[in-house]
Amino acid sequence: MSSIRQRLMDAIELRCKTILKANDYATNLGANVFVWRPQIDPTTFQEHELPALNLCDVTNDSDSQSPNNHHHTLKIQADVIHMKGHLTAVEVRKMIADLHKCIGADRYWHEDGTGEKLAHRTDLENDAMTVEELGRTIGGARVTFTVQFRTAPYAPDTLR
Repeated sequence: MSSIRQRLMDAIELRCKTILKANDYATNLGANVFVWRPQIDPTTFQEHELPALNLCDVTNDSDSQSPNNHHHTLKIQADVIHMKGHLTAVEVRKMIADLHKCIGADRYWHEDGTGEKLAHRTDLENDAMTVEELGRTIGGARVTFTVQFRTAPYAPDTLR
């Protein structure tokens, strides 16, 4: 069986793929979702892959103060890259808003199929954006959020 961390990343990736105008979002960011794609910059993506979203589970702080549970706080960085000329900043702001909406849709990350609640809490930490001229206008953003979950002690695949 997969670890809870892997199951959470699978659920996050799956939900982010629903960020489409057809699903009442402002952008089609969900059309190109990646997990741990190499560093986001204009050279790692082809134009047909933009806009793009890259998800990385960068840290997992664990606390084992309780003998029956390990409490985990998983930090996720969601990086956006977009190219749209003079509208780049406007579009990147829409993508940040879409990510906030997506993350808040189910802060417990109920798993598709089983309906099992994978997390106890999800919190937005921060977001930042940049727009640069690199021969063409490129915009980017990073939305950072945490997902808290519990496992049995030293059993990363067993929810508590």
